[in-house]
Amino acid sequence: MYMYPISGLKMIVDSLKQVSCPSLVSLSLDRCTNIRPDGWACFLDLLCHCVSLQTLSLADTSIPLESIWTPLLHGCSSQLRELRISGTRFTAGKASVSPCYKKVNRFVVTCQELNCLDLSRCKLPLEILKLLLKGLSDNILLSDVTIDISSCELGVAGVRLLGSLVPSLSSISTLVVSSNE
Repeated sequence: MYMYPISGLKMIVDSLKQVSCPSLVSLSLDRCTNIRPDGWACFLDLLCHCVSLQTLSLADTSIPLESIWTPLLHGCSSQLRELRISGTRFTAGKASVSPCYKKVNRFVVTCQELNCLDLSRCKLPLEILKLLLKGLSDNILLSDVTIDISSCELGVAGVRLLGSLVPSLSSISTLVVSSNE
C-alpha cells in the first residue's frame, strides 16, 4: 500500500490556504485511504480556513472521525450544506472518543445551511448519534435535512433512541435507517 508523502500533501494544502481556500466551495477526498496521519493533520488545519466550503465529502477515507469536528466547527459550519462521511470510522477507543461527543453537538447546532448529512456505514456510537440528533432538534435554522444512518449497526438500543428523538426532529425531511441490525 502506497502512502502519500507528507511533502506532497503539505504542498497542496499550503497552496489551497494561500490561493483558493477562502473561496473553495466543494472538496472531495473520497476513497483516500493511503494518507498518513500527518497528512490528515495538514488537511484538518486546512479545514479551519475553508470558511466558504459548502460540500465536503470524506466518504470511505482513513481520516479518524473524532478529528473532524473542531476544524469543521471553526471553519465552515455556517456555510456547509453537505457533509458526506459514509464509511469512515471512529478509530480511537471509547475513552478517547468521548471528548469529541460535545464537539459533534456544537457543530450541528452552529450549522446554518446543512441539508445533507451522510453517516452511513460509520458504526456510530449511540452517544454520538444522540448528541447529533439533539443538535439537529436544537438548531432552529435548519429545515429539509436529509440524514443517512443506514448500515450503522444501531441495534435495538439505536432503534429505541431514534424512536424517542424522532418526534422532536422537525428539521429532518428524510431519514434513512435501512440495513441496521
